[in-house]
Parts: sequence; C-alpha cells; structure tokens
Amino acid sequence: MKVLVIDDSVEYRNRWRNLLEVLNHDVIEAEDGYQGIDQIKSHDDLNLIISDLHMPELNGIEMCRKIREENLPVPKILMVTTEANPTLKKEGIKVGVYKWILKRHLSDDVFKMVINEVFK
Repeated sequence: MKVLVIDDSVEYRNRWRNLLEVLNHDVIEAEDGYQGIDQIKSHDDLNLIISDLHMPELNGIEMCRKIREENLPVPKILMVTTEANPTLKKEGIKVGVYKWILKRHLSDDVFKMVINEVFK
C-alpha cells in the first residue's frame, strides 16, 4: 500500500516512515499541505494520507478543505496531531478526516494497530 505522510517535523515524518516500512508500505512525504496536495496530484494510487494539523503555509484542515474543493481522489485521511480541541476535531471530520489521533497518546504499537485497522 502507498501512504502519503505530511508533517513539517522531519522527526515525525521519519518515525511514521520507519513504522510504515516495517509494515511493508511504500511511503511518500510532504512538509506542508501545499506539498501534500502536489503529491496527491502526482500519485493517483495513494491508499492512505497521514497528516499533521499545525503546519506552515497550509495546515491539515485547510488542506482537506482544498482537496474537497478540487475534487481530488483521496483515500482515508488520518490527522495525527498534538491538538485536542474538540471544535477543530469536528471541523476536521466535516472536511473528510477519517480519524483524529493525538500524537502524545500514540505509541509505536498503537500506530501500527491503527494502520492495520485502516487497511482491513
């Protein structure tokens, strides 16, 4: 499966990449929402998007909104963020986020379980 990881933190991009590769997934990366949209347009075979919320240029919710506006074919989107604000979470769900996951609660094992559940 092919997964797009969008996060301005190289540390988190590397962490998600390493865990996904252990699960035998191909990984593409982007540093912000604009780069993420470019990657979506370049790869029509994506199976999952994992995005941070707070990023420079274009945040995760704004990116999801643009994806919908441009009618891009998008698989499930996981928002993996430090943001626990319920209003932002509702907004994310409204613009197409499949799951909202807090980074501070996300051990490597839980991350792998979530990925396996998404691909069932």
